[in-house]
Amino acid sequence: MTRRMLVIIALASAGCSDKPTAPSQPVFGPTTSSNVSALSITGPNAVAPGTQFQYQAIARYADGETEDVTTKASWASSKPQVLEVHPNGNARGEQRGGANLSAKFGGVEHTLAVRVLEPGTFVVSGTIVQAGDGRPIAGATVTVDSGIGMGRTTTTDGQGTFEFYGLSGSVQLTMSASGYQSRGVNITVTQDTTAHVLLNGIAGGLKDAFKLSVIGPERLAVGASGQYRAMLHYLDGSTEDVTTRATWSAENVFGPPTMTISPNGIAAGIADGPCSVRAILQQFEGSKVVAVLRTGTFTLVGAVSGSDGAFLHMATVTVESGIGAGKVAHNTEWDLGFALWGVAGPVRLRASFPGYQDSLVDLNVTRDMVHSFTLTPLSVSRHD
Repeated sequence: MTRRMLVIIALASAGCSDKPTAPSQPVFGPTTSSNVSALSITGPNAVAPGTQFQYQAIARYADGETEDVTTKASWASSKPQVLEVHPNGNARGEQRGGANLSAKFGGVEHTLAVRVLEPGTFVVSGTIVQAGDGRPIAGATVTVDSGIGMGRTTTTDGQGTFEFYGLSGSVQLTMSASGYQSRGVNITVTQDTTAHVLLNGIAGGLKDAFKLSVIGPERLAVGASGQYRAMLHYLDGSTEDVTTRATWSAENVFGPPTMTISPNGIAAGIADGPCSVRAILQQFEGSKVVAVLRTGTFTLVGAVSGSDGAFLHMATVTVESGIGAGKVAHNTEWDLGFALWGVAGPVRLRASFPGYQDSLVDLNVTRDMVHSFTLTPLSVSRHD
């Protein structure tokens, strides 16, 4: 109940009187904050990022009365970057996470745990320990690889614990740590969920590794990005994700750059053409050839030979019309032939080589294709 005015009515003295007695002046109960016995906070314990809520502080006094002291209390947030609170108790969710909202009045303090996350999402927390002795693994990386929250990453603290706010649905988590075998965990998040994960140690570290491989998309669109990972393979058959420890590079050995790649293995396509994505970790090196193409275009490869069977090294293949017009490829590099990148639809190609008659061909390129040319020597052509 709210604080009430206590009224003391002066009663008539013993005996009867024809004159009514006048009521006494009202007497108020104590109003100082020194009589506060308890304090509570009312308001939601979960808010969405970017939203505001008005919290109230309610004081209870020694006599059982209550009072709204929202504007009199001192307010604070343990993590203002997560939940910011103003002097009047109005709070705003800033970013996903958890914070303690506290109000203090009359020497009494109360704290309310508030979570900031999107409606319909939950908190996923857990611990990562070493298999066998259960020792916590500090600094392990936990990545959300699929589901609502995909792409988020965190690391374990000194006790091996981790926490994500704002996950939901079918989620895949990948746990990795230096010297341990990586592990994936699939969970369905329909409420706050806890995951306890054991990682197997890799004895001897890199000395038991025998190769490094690069995994990721085999094709990348111009203007798009893709994640590549470096996987270290050990003699016992286990693997370790060393993406963040490897040194990355992207190179087009046949011409101008077609891709850039960041230190954490995220690549961006910038031009049509092949690219060799390379990762190096100490003495180990792995690579992957990636086709970088504009969306809806394809590769056209082949070879140019003479009718006499000779491989015509440095013969030229030109796209004369259609998507990719103006592109030029050479019959080159280790007698492998030519390769055109980023062609599509009806195109006209011309193959030429000094001393040989040009060859023209019309193709409809709707997929990656192979087409080879056979050129006739000019002397033979003139004789005919």
